[in-house]
Amino acid sequence: MRIGIDAHSAEKEGTGNCTYTRNLISELTKLDEENQYVIFVTDPHHPFYATIAERPNVDIVPLRRSPAWLRVFLLLPIAARRNKVDVLQVQYFGLYGGRRLINMIHDVAWMRFPEHFSRFERLLFRALVPLSAQKAKVVLTSSGASKNDLIGLMHLSQEKVKVTYNGVSSAFSSTLFENHRVQDVCARYGLDRKFLLYVGRIDPRKNLVRLIQAYSYVRKRYSVDHQLAIAGKVYLEPQALQHTLSSCEFYDDIRLCGYVSDEDLPALYRAADIFVYASEYEGFGLPPLEAMASGTPVVASDISIFREILSDAALLVNPFDVAAIGDGIHKTITDEQFRETLIAKGRSRAKDFNWQTTARLTLQAYQEAMKQPS
Repeated sequence: MRIGIDAHSAEKEGTGNCTYTRNLISELTKLDEENQYVIFVTDPHHPFYATIAERPNVDIVPLRRSPAWLRVFLLLPIAARRNKVDVLQVQYFGLYGGRRLINMIHDVAWMRFPEHFSRFERLLFRALVPLSAQKAKVVLTSSGASKNDLIGLMHLSQEKVKVTYNGVSSAFSSTLFENHRVQDVCARYGLDRKFLLYVGRIDPRKNLVRLIQAYSYVRKRYSVDHQLAIAGKVYLEPQALQHTLSSCEFYDDIRLCGYVSDEDLPALYRAADIFVYASEYEGFGLPPLEAMASGTPVVASDISIFREILSDAALLVNPFDVAAIGDGIHKTITDEQFRETLIAKGRSRAKDFNWQTTARLTLQAYQEAMKQPS
């Protein structure tokens, strides 16, 4: 097979799509030496491509970056045909994929929480993602919860949707950490005592307003002295979040870390006393598993995706109840036996998710697509 992959998202640091695309391509091209991989990119000089360019089963094909609609709906299909790909994997958008199209749809957030998207984004996703899914021979998604959404909201068949869980990088479970390295990272972000950590996009559905309110609740009710570190790129920053931050009496103890590099992130996870992820909705939600692999206890939302992937290895709380989030944080800080149980279960649970398995399941989906008429 000649397998094409639209890899432009691998160039967008600090996003879940970037993490997925880089790890999938890296593992597929290590695992599978039989097939040829045609990687369609918009920045051929990006450092990630240097890690795979010398592999004999990899061809890097540059495409014009913008406008996006021209690249996705015209330039990418033309390049797929010219390069004679048998299957082409895209994310969300794609109407032609050579002989067979594979579409990875991570979640349906624009349907579940339309108020968190611009009018243009809502129109774009509602018009083109279902059409792209119908055109695809196979639709991939990252969890059973997302598969149920795709079947229920887009009316796709059970057989068409394949779950390929995301993985956790071995960097987070590595024991090759030196204490001074962790201390240096913490110092760089102004973290000089125990702290709570959030990692992810700055986005309304990540529920950061209630997280900050829960932090204030814990500080006042239980006299907890921890700092709060919020790490991630700004995607949408509504006035509500700014107001909550500016009115928080513990604002001086909140650290807005911005984007944290892959080199620093494992140290930050490892140094945190607790990882808190009170998101309202996720298609997968990788950061809690990364925290678990790092040996950090997790407090997360009691929503379907986390019941599925975190199970009993995290303390699940009502994300719409500030007191519930705060009480969960307090329990995980103060109950040492409970903490140790979460840490042990978390390390074990994180081992169930790895990128090698993601790659194998994805390759099986390609092979299944090849059995269908082009």
